[in-house]
Amino acid sequence: LLERMEELGVAPDLATFNFLLGACAKARPVLVDDAIAFQRRMEGCGIAPDVITFNTLIKVCVHDTPARLDDAIGHLRQMDELGVAPNLHTFDTLIKWCAKAGPLRVDDAMGLLQQMQEREVVPSVHVLNDLIAACTNSTPPRVDDAMGLLQQMHDYGITPTAFTLNRLIGCCVAVDPPRVQSVVKLQKQMEEAGLEPDAVTTTVLARLREREGVRDNLF
Repeated sequence: LLERMEELGVAPDLATFNFLLGACAKARPVLVDDAIAFQRRMEGCGIAPDVITFNTLIKVCVHDTPARLDDAIGHLRQMDELGVAPNLHTFDTLIKWCAKAGPLRVDDAMGLLQQMQEREVVPSVHVLNDLIAACTNSTPPRVDDAMGLLQQMHDYGITPTAFTLNRLIGCCVAVDPPRVQSVVKLQKQMEEAGLEPDAVTTTVLARLREREGVRDNLF
């Protein structure tokens, strides 16, 4: 496409390069080398990237096999250097992939959340759920961080979902000793919101009752 444009004497612009980067991100497997080449070509043409450019480059990095998380986070630093403001989509992608990386990169994900707050970018329920899941899946579970994220949901006026509360209950049960009172409060929140425990939660609660001799009517 670029070569054809040059033959016709048409100079590529920002929209052209963002289109080409989008094609690299949609390809399977993603075309990382091509995306890097297009980014360098942009620089050579003196075209300043925008938030769409960087969000697409981040998407390319995280969808590579294995995911290039360090490169993706590096693009966030480049945004700062060039004065390009990241948006919710930027942080959503980075936090999601830090939360599902192997091994988990919970500290990186929590640091990204802090950057969101410093920039006054309000996290979505999906961002906070990804972080709660990462805290729950940590070894040992990071129950205080997970419960702190629930509090942030309330502070932002975000309604917890069934996923939120189910994962938090699992986290509270998984620690030693289990946070029984927190489980009780979470169960009450579920009932008040008209949400149902999933199969995993039902199983872990049954095991908690059996292990701790908890009254059946407590949950």
